[in-house]
Amino acid sequence: MNNEERTEIERDLYVALGEHFLALRAADLERLDERFRAQERANTLKAEELARRLEVLNHAHEQAREKERDFISRETYETFVLRYQDAHQAVKNEILSASHAESEKLEVGLARVDEKFNEYIKRYEARQREVDVLLAAQKGAAEEAKRAVEEQARKANRNLGIASLVLGVIVFAANTIPLIIK
Repeated sequence: MNNEERTEIERDLYVALGEHFLALRAADLERLDERFRAQERANTLKAEELARRLEVLNHAHEQAREKERDFISRETYETFVLRYQDAHQAVKNEILSASHAESEKLEVGLARVDEKFNEYIKRYEARQREVDVLLAAQKGAAEEAKRAVEEQARKANRNLGIASLVLGVIVFAANTIPLIIK
């Protein structure tokens, strides 16, 4: 083999090697392009999913706000319970001092009032637990919920005050009418 043939073989080898490296480089670039396209698709799908979830959360947030408007705050409720208990005790003492003979009937009437009130408390506490769960899920709606709860407290206080007054009048009438008739 002479020098020229050897040089030509080497040149052919370098050309083949260069073409091979170019083919490898093109394959690498193709794989990178494929990877970038896949990442772009994944990012697009992720963005769409996040937008969908945000929409679901916003809808749930609005539903929670609507539901929270029907509740009162725990502090308002506890204040009302204390006022109710004080008023209840005052009425109880007045009725007991007015008629010792009718005390058994009074106790039955007061027990009924207490039962009704305890039923109300149980219903309220169940609803309050629902509110607590919703508040935990919707931290951002706390201020709005507080205003809604205070509005509900006013409604509940008014309704419970009316119910307490009516029950008090009924108990008082049930205990004093027999005395008047005698």
